[in-house]
Amino acid sequence: MTFQELALRIFYAAQPLLPFLGAVGVSTCALLAALLLLSRGLWFDRPAFRWLGLFYGLGKYDCVRLGSAWVKLSLLLSYLIAFQKLEGIHYLVILIPSLLFSIQIRSPKGIPANLLGCLMELVGLGAANVVCGYIRDFHPGAGFVVVYILISLFLALYGVYLFLTELNVISNGRRILIED
Repeated sequence: MTFQELALRIFYAAQPLLPFLGAVGVSTCALLAALLLLSRGLWFDRPAFRWLGLFYGLGKYDCVRLGSAWVKLSLLLSYLIAFQKLEGIHYLVILIPSLLFSIQIRSPKGIPANLLGCLMELVGLGAANVVCGYIRDFHPGAGFVVVYILISLFLALYGVYLFLTELNVISNGRRILIED
């Protein structure tokens, strides 16, 4: 399979998810615009700096790590909200940012923990996919819908937890120099 065929297959598989991925893109742009507007005339003694302090002192690899962590969380939430049966290519798409983040970790002992967290996330997404497929194919009662909602809620919370853990990994390795 060539790269072009793989890219076309990914786009075809993502077609039902495009509205949700578009909403994530728009909300990300709105969040960045709000942060840009809040940063005018800002200095360290203001409370709003705590929100903007995330982006100060980031190197190029830290930006890649932050972007891959955000993409992974956005994809996970989009998959859960879209209520679509997932294919193998969807799991590959969510695995790529995780591997990219793991490659960029400074300490080698943090790599297995990050990969284990990603594996647990993928297994949970697979369980949600099985329940979603059963609901969509066989139209069961409200019990399976409640199970899907509970699994989705757990996965969303676990995804946010992993995102915050990855932010902690990013912020532990950076230096911010303050000059008067």
